[in-house]
Amino acid sequence: MCKKEDLYCYVEKNGKMNLGKENKKKDFKEKYKSFLCYLWESINVDGPQKYCKDSDQGPYVDPDSKDGKRRINPNFYTDLCAFLNFKEGSEKYTYTKEDEFIHSENGVQLVSDQCGFSAPGTKLSHPYDVYLIKCKKEGRKKDESIDKVVNWVMESRTIGGSFLWTKEIWAIYNIVRGGSSKYGNYIEDRVDLTLCEIKHYLNKENFENDILYKKIKNELTKEEIWLKDFKSFDEYVDYFCFNTFVDKNYMPYDIVNSNFANGDKILIDESEDNYKKRKKVSIFDLTADQLETMLNNVNFMIKKRSKLMMKKMGTKK
Repeated sequence: MCKKEDLYCYVEKNGKMNLGKENKKKDFKEKYKSFLCYLWESINVDGPQKYCKDSDQGPYVDPDSKDGKRRINPNFYTDLCAFLNFKEGSEKYTYTKEDEFIHSENGVQLVSDQCGFSAPGTKLSHPYDVYLIKCKKEGRKKDESIDKVVNWVMESRTIGGSFLWTKEIWAIYNIVRGGSSKYGNYIEDRVDLTLCEIKHYLNKENFENDILYKKIKNELTKEEIWLKDFKSFDEYVDYFCFNTFVDKNYMPYDIVNSNFANGDKILIDESEDNYKKRKKVSIFDLTADQLETMLNNVNFMIKKRSKLMMKKMGTKK
């Protein structure tokens, strides 16, 4: 079990990220910065981006990935499994070679997914990429812009940087909630809007137009037993320690309009007018300053969640 706030990343001989080791952070930063410099130079400030055919992410891989049959980050799974068993009060969860967490009594199978935004890649198609594109267009300093992205990626890959879904819900919802609002996916991988949809579903309030509700209602072949085990959104938040992302009334904070580091926390506006507006306004249309605030917010809260999870387990940084 983790004894500090592990960053699940460093560069191995194969050039990929692996377990969090303090003495490897510098190695990773140097290699990752070199890759982002390559991305920076490929950005076209005068017109459409020339995307590569693949989505190579340089020296980065998600901590919940596998290299063939070998787990990239076995400590990541060990730590998450320890957290789940702590919440269950006994060793009820085990993880398999398929990178699933299986409950020994009810057979529930959980899989993990990063709740921070996808790391930059050669397609230049995710929020971190858009931030770099806009920084270059605005004439910002390359090194400063890239250093911020390196730190954001590292800081969000901690024990508090993951959602856990059942395999069924992950397969039909997790991928769909990503992408751009221009294609109907207004969530755009935002953790606050994802939590808002979970809130609507569990509290049975105004969820008929939510992506999560539609996917579960129309495509889930089994009863959504796992989510229904949570009697309310409050219970879900307390179980998974998402308390840092919500106020005392369990309302999710808005990661775009808030500034968490300054104590400026704005709640999600659930009005019908704002709901319609969110479907038209994409985070990809934000300015570099707005994107920087949003990305700072996400990583700030993920770090706080990691500390909360470890505190509840009785571990220290």
